[in-house]
Amino acid sequence: MDRVWNSSNILILTIFLALSIIPTLIAGKSAMAAKTIKIEVLNPLGERKDPTVLPSRPRPADLTGKRIGILNNTKTGADFLQPHYEKALEEKFPAVKIKSWRLPYIFIDLAINRKTLKEVAENSDVVLVLVGD
Repeated sequence: MDRVWNSSNILILTIFLALSIIPTLIAGKSAMAAKTIKIEVLNPLGERKDPTVLPSRPRPADLTGKRIGILNNTKTGADFLQPHYEKALEEKFPAVKIKSWRLPYIFIDLAINRKTLKEVAENSDVVLVLVGD
């Protein structure tokens, strides 16, 4: 609900503010000197550590005979694209072995995710990550 600020509202607000300041002024102190307020400002980013960067492995010159892992994050776009990627890879490289894993983008259980990622790494020469965005 929008409040309309007419002259009556402004007058009432002015009187209220004046009444709240008058006791301090009568005591001979300004409103700001009446209390000392200490404000601590914190950096919301906290302390940053540079992430560990691992070198990427060189891309294979050819995918023939390679094990291709497809990691699907279960978003709608990834589910839609996955069969098309699989078909295109099988047509272009008939000797590839394709295995797919589904890893929810909502990381509920990090232990399961680590286990899945380790399994993907151990069973794939190349990984295609479908993020669905």
